[in-house]
Amino acid sequence: MTNTLTNLFIWFMRHPEVRLLAGFAFLALFGFFFFRKSRGTGRVVFALLSLGLTMLFWISPLAQLLAFIPLLVLSIFAFRPARRKKPAYQPAVAVVEGGGIKRGLTAPEAASLLAMPLNTVLAAVMVGLVKKGILQPAGQSHLVMTVNPDYRTRGVAADVQTRAALRRQAAQQHAVILQPYEEPFLELLEASDGQPLNIINFTAPLRALVLHTARRVGGHDLDATRDYYQKHLGRARHDVARIAANSADLRLLEHHLEWLVLDEEHARLYRNYQPKWLPKVDIGLESWVACLQSELAGSVPPGALQVRAIDGERLMIGGEDPLSADFFSAIYAQAWKK
Repeated sequence: MTNTLTNLFIWFMRHPEVRLLAGFAFLALFGFFFFRKSRGTGRVVFALLSLGLTMLFWISPLAQLLAFIPLLVLSIFAFRPARRKKPAYQPAVAVVEGGGIKRGLTAPEAASLLAMPLNTVLAAVMVGLVKKGILQPAGQSHLVMTVNPDYRTRGVAADVQTRAALRRQAAQQHAVILQPYEEPFLELLEASDGQPLNIINFTAPLRALVLHTARRVGGHDLDATRDYYQKHLGRARHDVARIAANSADLRLLEHHLEWLVLDEEHARLYRNYQPKWLPKVDIGLESWVACLQSELAGSVPPGALQVRAIDGERLMIGGEDPLSADFFSAIYAQAWKK
């Protein structure tokens, strides 16, 4: 064995073209490993290291051969621990307000930011899911919802991440957008299949929604963002009011409906409207939304949603309690603490 290795080393020394090819192969493999770990940065460092290694290999063929051993080991195994330890979500980081207005929030996200009651936020979530066809009213009941069979994942996948991926695939096939904060609601609703909404405890998915919103507005001016969405509600009301002049054009109403649900005063704007995506039930759209808001008040027990304020005081809300600015600010600080 020793003689074989010695002969191989002598052969390697006597063939400069083999050493040259081996050098190119080493630098290519080293470059792949280096830039994968540095995420494409450090080109100057790589150039200096490559120059140093080239000089070393020219001087010492033995060093050139031995250098392949640690490089091959690192290239095979270096990334496995990183995949196992990769967190499910991005770690929280400290941010400073002042990044301007956060645009692009959905109606439920804006409702949680605007200190609206919990049952109003929940109603906006349910209206959005029904409008997209992800939830379907069961029979003639306006309080029993069933998950569309295309989005059912229980019994198909065991873990939450896989079920979420399957739902996203179904949403793409139906050309709808499934928001990340809607996933916990669908998990709960599928597990509670057939139960009226007013007896299901929505505390966990609602807290996930508020935390999700807090992370989205991180780094932005909260006061300016709140003012922006207050004005957005006014614009929605103004746009939909134009339907009175042309009752045949219902596109604006469909577009703004989730926003109109956020304020009871807006109910008059869709009083005589019965959308195609809401099957005929005993009551119309206006009454259905009003019942949702009323019945969902019992879906979050009093004090179920809790957070510790910056001064140490424990804030607790539930039911029809509003997500006050103090409560949301405490959630915001919690979501973005180190």
